Amino acid sequence: MFCPNCGKEVTDVNAVFCQHCGGRLRTNSIIKKNEETQVIVSVQPKNPGIALALTIVFGGFGLLYSSVKYAIILLIVDVIAFIGSVLMPMIDRDFMSVSPLLMMIVILSWPASIILAWHSVKTYNKGLKRGKN
Repeated sequence: MFCPNCGKEVTDVNAVFCQHCGGRLRTNSIIKKNEETQVIVSVQPKNPGIALALTIVFGGFGLLYSSVKYAIILLIVDVIAFIGSVLMPMIDRDFMSVSPLLMMIVILSWPASIILAWHSVKTYNKGLKRGKN
């Protein structure tokens, strides 16, 4: 192993400081043992308040902070329901009776995104505590 400060070879594999210049040999994120490098990744928990604020303001797009999977599903449902409620009645008058129902799906997806954001952040943070994420 070589010192990143002075470039000289350090013979002690477990040394924390260089024997030549006294510089620090390793950072907090990398530990060298027996020629192997182990990287330690620190993952921060997600903030439920931020998740709620983002979904209240941006709806399904705010859900991207807490769960990408739920956000994509919700946005696809919203786009399909919106297109069905706005464009389909223009093409065919028989869809006029379905249009209010599809618009309700779009409107109800907003509170659904808030609930999903809260739930997914809580689930994610519980998984962090258990060491699953």
